Amino acid sequence: MVCKSCGKAISDEGISFCPHCGTYLREIKAPNNIKVTVRTKAPNVEQVEFFSKKRTKKYTENSKKSKRSKRNKSDIIIYSIILCLWVVALFMLLKATGENYYFNDKNPGMSNNGTMPEPQYEINGNAVTSVVYNNKYLKQYSINSREDVLTLIRTDSNNQKNNCPADILLLENDIVNDFNITAANLCEMDIEFAKEIYSVIEYIYNTFPNARGYLTNITLANVTDGSYMAAFLPISTFVSNKGVSDYPKGYKSMVILNAKYFLDMARINNAVKYGVSSGYFPPNATRSSTVAHEFGHYLSFVTMMKYYHINQVNFVTKSNSSNIDKVRVDYSEDSYSFRIINEAYNMYKVSYGNNMSLDEFRSSISSYAVAKDNDGNYIYDETIAEAFHDCYLNNDNAKIASKLIMNVLKGYM
Repeated sequence: MVCKSCGKAISDEGISFCPHCGTYLREIKAPNNIKVTVRTKAPNVEQVEFFSKKRTKKYTENSKKSKRSKRNKSDIIIYSIILCLWVVALFMLLKATGENYYFNDKNPGMSNNGTMPEPQYEINGNAVTSVVYNNKYLKQYSINSREDVLTLIRTDSNNQKNNCPADILLLENDIVNDFNITAANLCEMDIEFAKEIYSVIEYIYNTFPNARGYLTNITLANVTDGSYMAAFLPISTFVSNKGVSDYPKGYKSMVILNAKYFLDMARINNAVKYGVSSGYFPPNATRSSTVAHEFGHYLSFVTMMKYYHINQVNFVTKSNSSNIDKVRVDYSEDSYSFRIINEAYNMYKVSYGNNMSLDEFRSSISSYAVAKDNDGNYIYDETIAEAFHDCYLNNDNAKIASKLIMNVLKGYM
């Protein structure tokens, strides 16, 4: 037969492709026994080697890509770990140098009956106090009057003074006698810092003499949450003839100073410095002026008591509990504080026009004056506390909003 591809003669027998050109000669049976010859070009040796090399190259390239991909994934994981470690280290550094500058002091952890959770002490170097600020005496003593409660508060305080320095003991005694505060416990504080605290309290009671006699304690405290410097706790369970829910009850009204700050000068100085530079605190804030902020809460609470015609919250009986609960609920819901601020804002609009919103009026004092709780609600009492903080620091140079709020507050005192 003749190969139709190259035209050369070839033998029929046992052959599957042309030996001259490589054309396959494959016979299949078609219908009606028609003989069909299918020819396909067979690859030569060079072609086989080319495809083999191409496959080898392709597989090699894929292998390299796979290795690169694995290496890239490994690099990403390593870089991610390094980045995470860097972020953690930066966070710890900032925390140590004072980024944690907020107060967060609107009754931290106070339950409906005014109790505080038991502290979980976190000892950080020497920034820990021997003072236990939240001792409770249930079913141990019989109380029949406010004076019984105050006497027990004094006893509880004095029992914790055995190892305190003599100069601190003298200063604590001055605080008690000069300002009619029931008990003071500043045991481990630096004496110069403690004297600064004395000066703050002196300013407060000279400016608001009618506020004397309502605060039972100013004390160092080991607290669970290290995020706030200080706190005002207006109604904190202290003593009961029976159980915590039984009458009569005895309550403390306290300003507590977080030992993590007030026994760590570097930490509190850095925190205040950062707070001022960020605008979170009023201008010129100092380590001791943080206490003035808390007394701003105290003054707000005292005027609220007067507004409700209540002269004390320390001795609670079944008959007077409903009136004291009104104060507790109002302080928690912030309605009285909003009243004070709104009155001051209306005075501003009369004198200066309606060129600032209420929120702008408040935020003119400091960023903390427009603080919110965890649910995103404004804490209006923080505005009052910061207004007092501003007036304490800057006097006639305080913000207009601060001075107006203080004028309203004095009217309720």
